[in-house]
Amino acid sequence: MDPKVKLIQIANAFVGTLEKGYNKGPLIEEFQKAVDGVASGEPYCAGFARFCINKVDKELGIKTWLYNTEFSLALWDKSPKEARVKPPIPGSIIIWQFFKFDKPQMSGHVGIVTAVHSKDGIIRVDTIEGNTSRGDGINREGDGVWARNRSITGDASMRVLGFLNPWKY
Repeated sequence: MDPKVKLIQIANAFVGTLEKGYNKGPLIEEFQKAVDGVASGEPYCAGFARFCINKVDKELGIKTWLYNTEFSLALWDKSPKEARVKPPIPGSIIIWQFFKFDKPQMSGHVGIVTAVHSKDGIIRVDTIEGNTSRGDGINREGDGVWARNRSITGDASMRVLGFLNPWKY
C-alpha cells in the first residue's frame, strides 16, 4: 500500500478527537508522546502528524525521513530538502509559519494534506490537523483534531512555508 494513502486513512480515524482540558486528554497525550515520549501539555499539531507517520512506519515496515520534532519550523528546516514537494500532494505535510505585524515568528502549525483542489488557478487543500478548531481561519491552538479546507497561501498571520513528502519513495 502507498504510505501516503495509509497516512490519510490513519489520520482520518482521529478526526473529532477532542481535548479534555487545555492540550490534555488520553489521545492528545499519545500524540504529544510520539516525538519524545513526554506529554506536558504542549501544542500537538506536529506530534499528531508524527503519531500518524509512526503508525504508517510500523504497519508498513518503513521509516520516514522527516526530522523528529514537536516544532513546526524545525520540521521544515531540518527535514531533507529533497522531502519538499510542490505542488502539494495528498499525504504530504503542510507547514505554516506564524506572522505578527508582518514579521515571521518562531511558531507555526502542521497538517496532513488529504486532497488537492484547483479552480480558476487557485489551489486549496483538504487537511487533517491536530490542535486546531472547526471554525474559520488557521487556528494553531484549537480543541482537537479536525478536517479542514485551506488555501495554500494561508492568511495574514499564518503563511504556508511548503509541503513535505514523509517518505523518500
